[in-house]
Amino acid sequence: MSSAQQATDATLAEDATSALIDTFVALCAAAPAGAYVRHADGASAMVAGGMFASLNILLVTDARVHLDTVSELLDEMTTLGIPHVVQARPAAAERVADLLGARGKAEAERLPLMVLTGPPRLDGPSEALTIRQLAHGQGGQHVRLMAAAFGIAEDLIAAVLTDDVLTMPGARSYVGDVDGLPVATGFGFHTGEHVGVFGMGTLEQHRGRGYGAAVAARVIADGMAAGATRSFLQSSELGFHVYQRLGYRQVESWTMWV
Repeated sequence: MSSAQQATDATLAEDATSALIDTFVALCAAAPAGAYVRHADGASAMVAGGMFASLNILLVTDARVHLDTVSELLDEMTTLGIPHVVQARPAAAERVADLLGARGKAEAERLPLMVLTGPPRLDGPSEALTIRQLAHGQGGQHVRLMAAAFGIAEDLIAAVLTDDVLTMPGARSYVGDVDGLPVATGFGFHTGEHVGVFGMGTLEQHRGRGYGAAVAARVIADGMAAGATRSFLQSSELGFHVYQRLGYRQVESWTMWV
């Protein structure tokens, strides 16, 4: 990779990280009682509440962060008595790895941070897919599909991703139907120049047909129509090549501990 490309990716990663933090701060503000946000030098604790660990995050962004700061934020999150995860950007991950290990945290996976700087590339699903944006009162459809796609108890997600969250300003959630049956879902949040893509899920028996990619493309297109110029997401291993085909590029690899 050229030095110019490295510099571009570093800028894209910085901007996407800021957008992700803005997204989670907005989610916490709209979430039911129990949400909690605290920023410290080089780290942010963002707790949406509930027992769904992936929505309760300590994000370490700066390699210069003081380890005492990380410990203090961890203590505060632990005191809340809810499951949570720790995520760290590359240089920061090296800084906090030993501390987290000593605190009983286990490294779980790497999270590619991916950015799209233009319209999504989409060939289209192999069968007719109807994508609809959910209105207030329909958020449970997204929650049910997401829970089924990832094998997560529905009530864990529903406690946080309420209708108020899924339809807050900047937020849009979608369901894709085939022959009248819901098969895929996704959630987008527009902040500044970015639209973030979250909660993408396709029922296992319907994977490999382009449905998830089509829903993601709709999330991106609507966000860009509303003023975003870029899109970002954290990819799972399952979705990585799907997002690459849409035009996303990995700009960083984050580490997650549980």
